[in-house]
Amino acid sequence: MAVGAQFLASPVTDPQVITLGRQHGLVSVPGAFTPAELINAHKAGAFGLGFVASLFEPMDMTKHRLDAIAARAKRITEKVREFGAQRARSSQVTTA
Repeated sequence: MAVGAQFLASPVTDPQVITLGRQHGLVSVPGAFTPAELINAHKAGAFGLGFVASLFEPMDMTKHRLDAIAARAKRITEKVREFGAQRARSSQVTTA
């Protein structure tokens, strides 16, 4: 986080990691396999379940193309932030 992280990707659903990310304004993308893991991640405030695989393409990993991974992460993070902003605006309209 101190060097500019914008998201947290994890191979497991850990509510403490998700909470830490939310406290620091980071997008949290945990790995989840079972329905219980999916619901627990959602309840903890995770976003992007299932995006982990689309973030780390096998060929990029093999060829150490960190630039491609970083660019993909930036696009995903921007989309998540746009979605959050739209959601916040729509909730303000419905409560006003």
